Amino acid sequence: MHIKKITAIVVSVLLLAVFAGCSGSGDPESLFKEARALFEQGKYLEASKGFDQVIKLDPKRADAHFYKGNALSALGRKDEAVREYDTAIALAPNVYQPYYNKGNALAVLGRYEEAIACYDKTISMNPKHLKSYMNKSALLRTMGRNPEADSVMEEAKEAGATNGGAGQK
Repeated sequence: MHIKKITAIVVSVLLLAVFAGCSGSGDPESLFKEARALFEQGKYLEASKGFDQVIKLDPKRADAHFYKGNALSALGRKDEAVREYDTAIALAPNVYQPYYNKGNALAVLGRYEEAIACYDKTISMNPKHLKSYMNKSALLRTMGRNPEADSVMEEAKEAGATNGGAGQK
């Protein structure tokens, strides 16, 4: 009798531990909000795992791929981040932020021409996105293409690009 009682208590504790580790109802929106909160707290590995759960339930959710890319990028896993940004772009090609963040990851990887193409795409979608002009210009300078870099910053001025430009992230 004593063994049965101990077994029942152990099973109860284990079940509580399992269910405590489960998130809400398991719906993608709740899981996404939890993963975003982890990301905002700088808990990038945990956030990445949370976005994995969202993607498992809703693989066509572009924002989950985008934020997973951001978490991976913050962890220094730029190649994996690029793949997530590519998926986000394939699912939501009219959203500029994945192009911009992909450009940043590619720049860190030394893939400058590809990064510049991403910044160009961002600029075509959001001409006021100053950071895209600045990053493109910086890469061009790194590549020794100073006149082109100057031209990019002139384009930014003409477009009225600002730090707070249209939903800039």
